[in-house]
Amino acid sequence: MDTKHISEMEKRDDNSYLVTGNKKHFPIEPFILTPREFLDIIK
Repeated sequence: MDTKHISEMEKRDDNSYLVTGNKKHFPIEPFILTPREFLDIIK
């Protein structure tokens, strides 16, 4: 898997999240969330 886009997100300092329903295809990172996890944060 090409993880260049993941590395670029790590460098951001604007508290961005990558929201996906399929976390198993991404490395474990604190900014990669499921839709449910994201909703819990913004509520």
